[in-house]
Amino acid sequence: MGLDSVELLMRIEEEFSIDLPDEDVSNVHTVGELYEVVLSKLKTTPDCLSSRAFYRTRRALVDVLGLPRRSIRPSTYLEPLFPPAHRKQLWSAVADATGLTIPQLQFPKIWKGRFIQIAMIFSTILVLSAGIALHISYGLNLEPQMFGLLYWFMAIVFWIILFSASDVFLLRRMTFLRTEIPVTSAGDLTQMVLALNPSAFTPETPNEKPLTKDQIWIKLVEIFCDQLQLDPDEIVPDATIAEDLGVC
Repeated sequence: MGLDSVELLMRIEEEFSIDLPDEDVSNVHTVGELYEVVLSKLKTTPDCLSSRAFYRTRRALVDVLGLPRRSIRPSTYLEPLFPPAHRKQLWSAVADATGLTIPQLQFPKIWKGRFIQIAMIFSTILVLSAGIALHISYGLNLEPQMFGLLYWFMAIVFWIILFSASDVFLLRRMTFLRTEIPVTSAGDLTQMVLALNPSAFTPETPNEKPLTKDQIWIKLVEIFCDQLQLDPDEIVPDATIAEDLGVC
C-alpha cells in the first residue's frame, strides 16, 4: 500500500469516523467497491465524538512518528513510541500536527517529591530567619504567651503561603523537567484530546441526521477530488483506484 492510498484511507476514516483496516480494503480495486465498504462500516459504526478525536490524533501520531497506520490502535501503548531522548520534541510535534490542545508532559514523581522538599526547606528557613531577626533586633518575647502565640500563629500561616507559592513557582519554572507521558495508551490520549477540545468535535447541529447513500457518495467524491486533485467526472463507480485514478 503506497503513501497516496494510505493518506486517502486515513482521510476517509476521519471524514466518516469509521475504521478501515487493511483486511477490509485489501481486495478493493474500484471506487464503487470502496463506496460499498464505507456504507457497510457506517451501518455498524456510529459517528461518535471519540472516534473523530481518535482518527485525528492517530493521523498526527502516524505523520510525526513515521509509523504504519495499522500500528496505532486505541490500545497501543505510547511509552515505547516516544524515546526519552527525543520525547519533548516529538510530543510538541504531535501537538502541532493535531492543531489541538493535547495534555502536557508531566513531571516524574521523583521531581514532584523534590519540589515539595525544596519548598518546605525554603519556607522553614525563611520563617525561622524572620523570627530570629525579630527577636534579636527588637527583643520580642516569643515564648508561648499572648504575643508569642499570635506570632507563631502568623508564622504558620506565612509558612503555608510561602510553601504553596514556592511549590507552584517550581512547577511553573522547571518545565524542562517534564518528561513523563501523561497517558498510557492512544485511546487514553484520545479521551483527553476530546476533553480539552470539545468544540472541535461537536457536530454543527445537535441532532445531526445520518447521511443518505447519495450524500455519502458525494462526500466520497469530494474526498477523492480534494486528496488527488482530480475532476469529479473522473470519479465514477467503475473507475479503478490504481490504474484510472493513479493512486499507488
